[in-house]
Amino acid sequence: MIGGCILYADRSHKPGGYLPYLIFAAIGIVIYTIFIVFFVIMAIVSLEIIHNYTQDYGYGTQHKDRDIDPKTVIRVVFFFEAAVMAFIDWIAIWFWMVIYRAYQHTKGIEEYDRGQTYQVKFNDV
Repeated sequence: MIGGCILYADRSHKPGGYLPYLIFAAIGIVIYTIFIVFFVIMAIVSLEIIHNYTQDYGYGTQHKDRDIDPKTVIRVVFFFEAAVMAFIDWIAIWFWMVIYRAYQHTKGIEEYDRGQTYQVKFNDV
Protein backbone atom coordinates (compact mmCIF):
# COMPACT_ATOMS: atom_id res chain seq x y z
CA MET A 1 0.00 0.00 0.00
CA ILE A 2 2.73 2.43 0.98
CA GLY A 3 4.80 1.35 -2.01
CA GLY A 4 1.80 2.17 -4.20
CA CYS A 5 1.69 5.66 -2.70
CA ILE A 6 5.34 6.13 -3.62
CA LEU A 7 4.67 5.01 -7.19
CA TYR A 8 1.66 7.33 -7.39
CA ALA A 9 3.69 10.27 -6.08
CA ASP A 10 6.50 9.54 -8.51
CA ARG A 11 4.33 9.22 -11.59
CA SER A 12 1.91 12.05 -10.88
CA HIS A 13 4.49 14.43 -9.32
CA LYS A 14 2.42 14.85 -6.15
CA PRO A 15 4.63 15.14 -3.05
CA GLY A 16 1.84 14.09 -0.69
CA GLY A 17 2.17 10.50 -1.87
CA TYR A 18 5.57 10.23 -0.20
CA LEU A 19 4.29 11.22 3.23
CA PRO A 20 2.86 7.81 4.31
CA TYR A 21 6.24 6.16 3.73
CA LEU A 22 8.13 8.98 5.42
CA ILE A 23 5.89 8.85 8.50
CA PHE A 24 5.77 5.07 8.93
CA ALA A 25 9.46 4.63 8.15
CA ALA A 26 10.39 7.28 10.72
CA ILE A 27 8.30 5.47 13.33
CA GLY A 28 9.99 2.18 12.41
CA ILE A 29 13.45 3.76 12.61
CA VAL A 30 12.71 5.09 16.09
CA ILE A 31 11.43 1.68 17.23
CA TYR A 32 14.47 -0.11 15.78
CA THR A 33 16.77 2.38 17.51
CA ILE A 34 15.04 1.78 20.84
CA PHE A 35 15.48 -1.98 20.40
CA ILE A 36 19.16 -1.53 19.50
CA VAL A 37 19.74 0.46 22.69
CA PHE A 38 17.79 -2.15 24.67
CA PHE A 39 19.87 -5.04 23.28
CA VAL A 40 23.15 -3.23 23.93
CA ILE A 41 22.08 -2.50 27.51
CA MET A 42 21.04 -6.13 27.96
CA ALA A 43 24.39 -7.29 26.61
CA ILE A 44 26.33 -5.02 28.94
CA VAL A 45 24.25 -5.74 32.02
CA SER A 46 23.70 -9.43 31.22
CA LEU A 47 20.86 -9.88 33.65
CA GLU A 48 21.25 -12.44 36.38
CA ILE A 49 17.65 -13.54 35.79
CA ILE A 50 18.62 -15.01 32.42
CA HIS A 51 21.69 -16.63 33.94
CA ASN A 52 19.61 -18.15 36.73
CA TYR A 53 17.03 -19.32 34.18
CA THR A 54 19.68 -21.27 32.27
CA GLN A 55 20.91 -22.93 35.46
CA ASP A 56 17.42 -23.76 36.76
CA TYR A 57 16.64 -25.80 33.66
CA GLY A 58 20.00 -27.53 33.57
CA TYR A 59 21.43 -25.73 30.58
CA GLY A 60 24.48 -24.73 32.59
CA THR A 61 25.22 -28.30 33.74
CA GLN A 62 24.80 -30.26 30.52
CA HIS A 63 28.19 -29.73 28.90
CA LYS A 64 30.74 -29.56 31.69
CA ASP A 65 33.60 -30.52 29.36
CA ARG A 66 33.14 -27.32 27.32
CA ASP A 67 34.45 -23.96 28.46
CA ILE A 68 31.35 -22.00 27.47
CA ASP A 69 30.06 -19.53 29.98
CA PRO A 70 26.30 -19.01 29.55
CA LYS A 71 26.70 -15.36 30.48
CA THR A 72 29.18 -14.83 27.63
CA VAL A 73 26.88 -16.59 25.18
CA ILE A 74 23.98 -14.39 26.24
CA ARG A 75 26.11 -11.26 25.78
CA VAL A 76 27.28 -12.38 22.35
CA VAL A 77 23.70 -13.10 21.28
CA PHE A 78 22.50 -9.68 22.45
CA PHE A 79 25.40 -7.88 20.74
CA PHE A 80 24.78 -9.88 17.56
CA GLU A 81 21.07 -8.99 17.61
CA ALA A 82 21.96 -5.32 18.16
CA ALA A 83 24.45 -5.42 15.26
CA VAL A 84 21.94 -7.00 12.88
CA MET A 85 19.25 -4.51 13.88
CA ALA A 86 21.72 -1.63 13.49
CA PHE A 87 22.49 -2.79 9.95
CA ILE A 88 18.79 -3.01 9.11
CA ASP A 89 18.23 0.40 10.73
CA TRP A 90 21.06 1.87 8.66
CA ILE A 91 19.45 0.58 5.45
CA ALA A 92 16.04 1.95 6.54
CA ILE A 93 17.58 5.37 7.25
CA TRP A 94 19.23 5.37 3.81
CA PHE A 95 15.91 4.54 2.10
CA TRP A 96 14.17 7.22 4.16
CA MET A 97 16.72 9.80 3.04
CA VAL A 98 16.26 8.82 -0.62
CA ILE A 99 12.47 9.12 -0.40
CA TYR A 100 12.77 12.41 1.52
CA ARG A 101 14.96 13.84 -1.23
CA ALA A 102 12.41 12.71 -3.81
CA TYR A 103 9.72 14.41 -1.71
CA GLN A 104 11.73 17.66 -1.59
CA HIS A 105 12.41 17.50 -5.33
CA THR A 106 8.76 16.87 -6.19
CA LYS A 107 7.64 19.62 -3.83
CA GLY A 108 10.10 22.00 -5.51
CA ILE A 109 8.75 21.10 -8.96
CA GLU A 110 5.17 21.60 -7.76
CA GLU A 111 6.00 25.02 -6.31
CA TYR A 112 7.88 26.04 -9.45
CA ASP A 113 4.90 25.03 -11.60
CA ARG A 114 2.62 27.20 -9.46
CA GLY A 115 5.06 30.09 -9.58
CA GLN A 116 5.69 30.08 -5.84
CA THR A 117 9.24 30.63 -4.77
CA TYR A 118 10.74 31.41 -1.45
CA GLN A 119 13.52 33.49 -2.90
CA VAL A 120 13.72 37.16 -2.08
CA LYS A 121 13.29 39.29 -5.18
CA PHE A 122 14.92 42.70 -5.24
CA ASN A 123 13.36 45.44 -7.29
CA ASP A 124 15.68 47.44 -9.44
CA VAL A 125 15.40 51.09 -8.53
